[in-house]
Amino acid sequence: MISLHCESEQNAATLKPIQLDRRAHPRFFLQGTAVIRILPQGLDVLGAVIDMSIGGCGVEVGFAIPAQVGATVDVDLHVRGVSLRRSGIIRRIDLIRSMEKETRVGIEFVELSRRRAQGSNTEMHSE
Repeated sequence: MISLHCESEQNAATLKPIQLDRRAHPRFFLQGTAVIRILPQGLDVLGAVIDMSIGGCGVEVGFAIPAQVGATVDVDLHVRGVSLRRSGIIRRIDLIRSMEKETRVGIEFVELSRRRAQGSNTEMHSE
């Protein structure tokens, strides 16, 4: 959302937009599921998609997620009949219900080549 701000009455002709939301891409509130694979150990965490944009997604998890901000992940998203796998980095973890330790996780999508440059192992193994 953008608001207009003016330094003073005299400068009313020089209105400057102020970005109230620092996100680079519009966010869409969607319902779906997400499987977050925490790398490199490969631990899978199931959660509910709450919002998504071109640059990332928000997922609610029913317990304290066993990862830290900065962890690399693969995310399998299932929203409105569409399945999508993206690589990402956990940018935010918020406790939303302290009694149940439920958390909201913010994940930034990253290019595979960028994640490789950061030193993560991206090989997939079949069982």
